Amino acid sequence: MTFCIYYIPTWYRNSYYSFLARYQLENRLNIKIDRIIFIFKGALK
Repeated sequence: MTFCIYYIPTWYRNSYYSFLARYQLENRLNIKIDRIIFIFKGALK
């Protein structure tokens, strides 16, 4: 019982941190892609 109480929060915490890291990484990639598309649109005009 104590193992379950200990195990679930650590699993939840790890998944939460990995989700946050993945979310920040995707945000950075999206920002870079948006900038590249914006530069291309400016060059095409």
